[in-house]
Amino acid sequence: DPLDHVDDMDRDAARRRGFSGKIGETMLVDGEGVTTCVAGLGDAEEIAAEDLRRVGAAIARAAKRGVGIAIPVAGFAATNLTPASAAELLGVGVALANYRFDRLRSEVDNPTCVVAEIIDDDETSVTRAVMRAQAVADAVSLARDLVNTPAGDLAPQDFATIAEETASRAGLAIEVFDEERIA
Repeated sequence: DPLDHVDDMDRDAARRRGFSGKIGETMLVDGEGVTTCVAGLGDAEEIAAEDLRRVGAAIARAAKRGVGIAIPVAGFAATNLTPASAAELLGVGVALANYRFDRLRSEVDNPTCVVAEIIDDDETSVTRAVMRAQAVADAVSLARDLVNTPAGDLAPQDFATIAEETASRAGLAIEVFDEERIA
């Protein structure tokens, strides 16, 4: 039963509210000065990487904008994932759920994103995992921005400049070909 791992909560109350613990399902529970987001993980022995990314995204969507959330990953020791792997996957899900392409909007409503802190006793490996998650999310967000930008707003020289800046920040070498070199 996916609800077997729910701590400090009345499982019957969760079931009455329709929460079954399926992957990506969320339920907000108000407590003493804190709201807890309970996220379904399904069968702990069958959690796949994509499932955890979906769970991270579901947590970010369930949390109200402008709030901080803490996601403990110690409980993943019983699964096929290490806490660091879980942290990276959840982090990617949270970060990508916060993505917005608003470059072409005339008015931006100054959205505040959900800020997630992923916690575990092994702070060093989890910190590295969260840094990898942020790098993946940044790369995916850049790709989404480039895809979402109309061709008329992204000239080849602009694209080359973005590629050069991105490579420079990552410490990579890059060579941009001009029209003559391409032909």
